Amino acid sequence: MSNEKRDRELGMDRAIPRRDFLNGMSLVIGGSLVGANDFLSSMLATADKQYAPEKEPGYYPPSKTGMRGSHDGSWEVAHAMRDGKAWSRNWKAFEKLKVHSVSCPGSFFSGVEMDFPVSMGGYEFTQKPDEPCVLHLHFAPLGEGATARDKQRSGRAKLMTMQFALFERNIRDQLGRVLDEGGFDPASDIEAITVNRWPHGYAYEYNSLYDPVWPPGQAPNEIGRQPFGRIHIANSDAGAFAYTNEAIDQGYRAVQEIVARKA
Repeated sequence: MSNEKRDRELGMDRAIPRRDFLNGMSLVIGGSLVGANDFLSSMLATADKQYAPEKEPGYYPPSKTGMRGSHDGSWEVAHAMRDGKAWSRNWKAFEKLKVHSVSCPGSFFSGVEMDFPVSMGGYEFTQKPDEPCVLHLHFAPLGEGATARDKQRSGRAKLMTMQFALFERNIRDQLGRVLDEGGFDPASDIEAITVNRWPHGYAYEYNSLYDPVWPPGQAPNEIGRQPFGRIHIANSDAGAFAYTNEAIDQGYRAVQEIVARKA
């Protein structure tokens, strides 16, 4: 089969409301399938305009229903599924296949998974198979080099040369292959795609196999988080550990530094 014919089968030639290419903050690529709720509809209607939903009166994403973080600042790769008005699509394919996540070793995306079932405030995650859903697709470029640090650097460089069409083709192809027996059609079920390249990667975590053991206070992250005048540094990078609990710990440390200076 020619590439052109396969592209048409996948829907590569479809005119869809959104094809966004964003640069975020990690080497991992995420993905989402969403339904067109009122908030998403208004977002799609202004796709060609400068739109800042966070500046709208009453803006508070948790109060919205549908896709978690469905705004221009979201980190996800978003694929919007038709909400029933035109295509009547949903997550029945997952229900039919009896899966919520699929590991795909050797594929472009290492996995496909439904969104976390979290509800809070006015936000409700998808409840029934005939409702739209959110999916995440993950991609991490395999870099070259002898150490993890070298692989991270070369992988980041590789990521920044990859074009949107490459991601879209693999999104459509892989979802079609994974969900085909459940009735998913990559040419008609995907309404919008936003690829977010997170180019600088997670905070680098030191590896005892490759990194030296620095004396206390001499590790690169410890040197880099030193106060600069009245500015104190607090984030996960400051602790060389890419998780929320570390960011909280570093925030506590920075506050203690300020308290100690005023004492």
